[in-house]
Amino acid sequence: MLPLVDSIDHFLVFRPLAPPVLLAVLVAAGTLYPSATDPRSPSRGDTCVMIAATAGVYLSTWLHYHLGLMVTLGGKQPALYSIHLPGVDQLPVLLLRTVLGLLVIAAFRFLGKTLICQLLKRVCGLDTAPSKDGRRRAVVEVPTKLFTYLMVSW
Repeated sequence: MLPLVDSIDHFLVFRPLAPPVLLAVLVAAGTLYPSATDPRSPSRGDTCVMIAATAGVYLSTWLHYHLGLMVTLGGKQPALYSIHLPGVDQLPVLLLRTVLGLLVIAAFRFLGKTLICQLLKRVCGLDTAPSKDGRRRAVVEVPTKLFTYLMVSW
């Protein structure tokens, strides 16, 4: 199983065709799986969140590699940087970076959700408001979650 995963990982990070293939798989997986028979089931939304987050990580890794911001270490070369545990004096900076990171993630989530809902309203004429039971229709929920979490994980 691991050689297959390694081959897929290598393709998704190093090959020029990876982004279109990854986006096609993302749209197909979000559209086709799962075909929830129960409209209150959260499985479709959860699946969209997971595949969009994974696609965002792979797309950003692919972009970093092709822009030269990430290098590969072939063979058994030592790591480029040593890893040290933060000291007590670095704790305020660590907490500040964590809070700022969470704020940026929340802003991207809000922005992504707002943009895709407005786009679905204006271009497709879809009602993006939740229904009486608090759920959205799949035609609204799938693109909203795919776009939002692709932005967040980028």
